[in-house]
Amino acid sequence: MPKKTYTVYYLDNVPMVRLTGKWLQDIGINIGDKLKLIQSKNMIILAKLSDKETQQLKKDFEIQQLTDRLNDLTD
Repeated sequence: MPKKTYTVYYLDNVPMVRLTGKWLQDIGINIGDKLKLIQSKNMIILAKLSDKETQQLKKDFEIQQLTDRLNDLTD
């Protein structure tokens, strides 16, 4: 696979990089997939979450929403 070069640009004064292309689907990343970001100095790695990790992320999000609602009701 050829190397790709991307340019950082700004959206509302926030740096942004946009990844698009059929190559994402070719490597197994599809619409709706969740990605985790791993970062270190001068490097970003995006890794697709497994189905188990995605389900856990959804559960954690739902728990946080319920917790926030409960806190709103008790304030």
